[in-house]
Amino acid sequence: MVRQRCGVFPKIAIGLAAIATLLLPEGTLRAAKGDIDVLVAPDRTAEGKNFVPPTAEKPYYCIIYTAGPMELGAVYAGETIPKKEEVAPHVKKALASQHYLEIDKDHPEPSLLIVYSWGSINADEMEMELGEEGGTATTQRNTAEMLGIVSTNKMDLSPHSFDRKYNLPDLSDGRYFILFGAYDYAALKAGKPRRQTMLWRTRLSIYNTGRGSAPLTEAIPRMLEVGASSFGADGYPVELRNKLKKGKVTLGEAEVVEYVISGTDVKPAPRKKPNPKTPKKSKNAK
Repeated sequence: MVRQRCGVFPKIAIGLAAIATLLLPEGTLRAAKGDIDVLVAPDRTAEGKNFVPPTAEKPYYCIIYTAGPMELGAVYAGETIPKKEEVAPHVKKALASQHYLEIDKDHPEPSLLIVYSWGSINADEMEMELGEEGGTATTQRNTAEMLGIVSTNKMDLSPHSFDRKYNLPDLSDGRYFILFGAYDYAALKAGKPRRQTMLWRTRLSIYNTGRGSAPLTEAIPRMLEVGASSFGADGYPVELRNKLKKGKVTLGEAEVVEYVISGTDVKPAPRKKPNPKTPKKSKNAK
């Protein structure tokens, strides 16, 4: 099930349901109790290969719009997806920290349209009969969606590739996420196809069960705290650790767990396979 909000931007009508799909492209160390490991997956498109990130001296003024919350894959009891009013202030603060500012009366003409969405994804598994061989096998039907959240376009995602085997988390583990896509506003306004106007994507996610996880309402500001510097970046996924200080709901400093975003010329290091996730009580999917 996908829940999305649709709307019309000033001077340009865009189907947000369609744009939301563009936020997804076609062994992890676990945190100590109270910490969360944030997987940051940023990349630029062919159209955005020469993108120059904003600075304090030259910020980008943007339309910041939500495609709404999403629940992908199997739906489990106890998962609460926060509302727009709970998420938007954290998003705007994180974008502003990287000099992506919302348009105002003094700066009414946007350079970018930034669309974001958040939610959860769980493995959508199905048993298949093996025919004459007898027995059954389990297959995951939403592998492509999961890959879209945890990988970048710099990776080889073929079934037996090095990246697929060593540099991705367990795709059967559920994740909470927040996704961003930045579009060239002038090109959109001129009627250029949407896929040709996207400049960059950033996907932030964490495990949604077991040690190293946190409720999505709490996880969103913590993901943004460590992942905001990746807006407009280009490279391989990077795992950052956000530490929760004892006795306080305070964001600690981000710690690089495995390797850093550096560009297409740096090969990522192998990851360790995560521990099995804690079983969740399920309910009938909607």
